[in-house]
Amino acid sequence: YLTPSQKNIFNKIKKLLVDAGAAGSCDGWVIAFCAVAIDRVAEIDAAANANARERTDKDTVAARSKYMADFYRCCNELCLSPQARAKLGVAAAKAKAQEKDPLLAILQDDDG
Repeated sequence: YLTPSQKNIFNKIKKLLVDAGAAGSCDGWVIAFCAVAIDRVAEIDAAANANARERTDKDTVAARSKYMADFYRCCNELCLSPQARAKLGVAAAKAKAQEKDPLLAILQDDDG
């Protein structure tokens, strides 16, 4: 149901989470909501840039505020804030450090 631009945003966020090892099986819905919110804010901002009257229209301002709140909530849920990303980086580094080197594992194998 996502528009092409929303699908693009969805795929970028999904890749970010997968690459960080932080994607969960239920994250698809939250990523979709986040993609919609980002796209809608961009549409509202484009309209406001094209028409000065849109910048102060109460319905436009309220809609932008609502989509920004949705975006921030999604960022929180998906660990996309700078603080959460730092925590993900630390967790990824720890996980990488705990991985056993395959060659080292063979060399340390006492069964062979």
